[in-house]
Amino acid sequence: MQKATVAEKSTKIFTDVREVEITRAIANEWHAVLIDRAESDVIIIGAGPAGLTASRDLSNMGFKVLVIEQNNYLGGGYWLGGYMMNPVTVREPAQKMWDELGVPYKKVSEGLYLTPGPHAVSKLIAAACDAGVKFLNLTKFDDLVLKNGRVTGIVVNWMPVSALPRNITCVDPIALEAKMVIDSSGHDSVAVKRLVDRGLVEWKG
Repeated sequence: MQKATVAEKSTKIFTDVREVEITRAIANEWHAVLIDRAESDVIIIGAGPAGLTASRDLSNMGFKVLVIEQNNYLGGGYWLGGYMMNPVTVREPAQKMWDELGVPYKKVSEGLYLTPGPHAVSKLIAAACDAGVKFLNLTKFDDLVLKNGRVTGIVVNWMPVSALPRNITCVDPIALEAKMVIDSSGHDSVAVKRLVDRGLVEWKG
């Protein structure tokens, strides 16, 4: 009797599921989020600490919230502190947010608190997910939807498309609508700058 190979033994650990079932599960779930949140109460641009906190709070209030993020991960710069070291610091009273999330931290000096970034950001991501927030990763903000003098949504595209030369591909974006759009893109202020370009708001820097 021939002995089973290592590969054959390893496949017996997990339930035998067809690869196409996995593909369909991923595609169906992703498209279900897109269809459901194509029209949201609030769309937030950027899944850094500000965007995650706003999304969690608004979702807990009962609003339908969608967050778009151009990276393949959530959390923005919250994973790291200065010089690519992962301890992050906050000044009082910002540590109260960590109290809400159950993040352990220590007091460094009067008014200064510190915690490992990965611990804090993972708690914040989980809190947003638990509140019902939905996310579209690798989704890049392209423009605003303006109707009757107000912002009514955003135009987005695949993040990888922006890295391709224009003469190679032309992939049309799609539009998502919302009652409110929050720009949490940090220093980039991508949505605000679109309004500045149109002369609708003044840029204060």
